[in-house]
Amino acid sequence: MIDLTNKTVDEINALIQKYAQALEIIRPPDQPYMAYIIHVACTYLEEKYKELNKDWKAWSVVVLKNLCRKINNDDDVKKIIDEFVGYYALEYQKYVDDLVWHGEFERDWGFVHGFVHKKIGR
Repeated sequence: MIDLTNKTVDEINALIQKYAQALEIIRPPDQPYMAYIIHVACTYLEEKYKELNKDWKAWSVVVLKNLCRKINNDDDVKKIIDEFVGYYALEYQKYVDDLVWHGEFERDWGFVHGFVHKKIGR
């Protein structure tokens, strides 16, 4: 997990407050880490992937939540986002073409779930 020792308590608490709604589903001991991961992700997504649909930016954060135990620093966050966005660009249309689905959420969650499982080796 990310080392937060170089962040002040006030900085971390501010991030927890800023992303409180997203952190509702995160266990309290993991909230400081996820708040920081979300902050790095949001900043990076806005800088590098401005054209990316807001839904896919949110799915990128879901990927990070599911891979948070593999994240050790800011670069890991950015690398996972880059890999996921690349995977989306290359594989999503093939995935949709081969799929029978009931709704957008189920369709996209299945795609995200497949990427996460690929990353953790399942």
